[in-house]
Amino acid sequence: MLYDTVVIGAGIAGCSVAYFLKQKNQKVLLVDKEGIASGGSGAAGAFLSPKIGVSSPLKDLTDDAFNFTIDFYKKNFPQYYHQTGVIRVPKDELNASKTSKYSKFHNAKYAELTPSQISKYGFDVRYNSTLFFDGGTCDAKEICTELVKDIDFLRFDVKDITKKDDVWIVKDKKAKNIVLSTGFENDLFDMRYMGIKGTWGNRGDFSSQLKLDVSMHESLSISANMGGVIKLGATHELEVIDKKPCDDSKDYELLEKASNMIDTSDFKLIKTYCGMREWE
Repeated sequence: MLYDTVVIGAGIAGCSVAYFLKQKNQKVLLVDKEGIASGGSGAAGAFLSPKIGVSSPLKDLTDDAFNFTIDFYKKNFPQYYHQTGVIRVPKDELNASKTSKYSKFHNAKYAELTPSQISKYGFDVRYNSTLFFDGGTCDAKEICTELVKDIDFLRFDVKDITKKDDVWIVKDKKAKNIVLSTGFENDLFDMRYMGIKGTWGNRGDFSSQLKLDVSMHESLSISANMGGVIKLGATHELEVIDKKPCDDSKDYELLEKASNMIDTSDFKLIKTYCGMREWE
């Protein structure tokens, strides 16, 4: 079979590309060496909220992407998107001083909250913050799986790609086009000019009866309580080269940080996730 496109990399980017090409009636093959959402996408807490800052081409793009994603998930995967709202808390006094200045650039429904108002949601913070009502969390691995359920998938570690007579060859598969969604990994061609590096993150899912109806993001992300589970996640290390085993101790570091903002007295670690994603 001659595919229209081979997509290498089955994280959220690769799965999304494969899905939308399939919607254009292309014959698509998705390839990944480990599986669907097996790396950083599967480990992500998948918090969705707008970018904060002054108006710029990048902010306009990310605002459009945010609004598109919310609508797309609500329509197609409502069971995997949780519109909890997300409170964006400044990390320090300098960022806090900019909170109100950025408000005129928000392209989403929001409210500016004082620490006293935020305490009613169960969070103890020091600075005025912004609640984005349309923000929330999604179950990234489940969404990736749904996106590609009708697409041919091959678990295979691609070591090289070749092109002959305008046809791309991956293993014994042939395609007219090829898309690389390999994230931080650049073994197939030299990506130094793009400045892409690896960034390592951890997420811990904790059982708890703490009432949290809204999610929050500061130096770590704290999800709303969904069915007795609260997710704590953060990016720990930038410019990481090699993957490492998942380590529960990182989740307990996140728990200690979270204890400064919420009551974690009944938190019990259920599962640890970790993974690498790209960072520029």
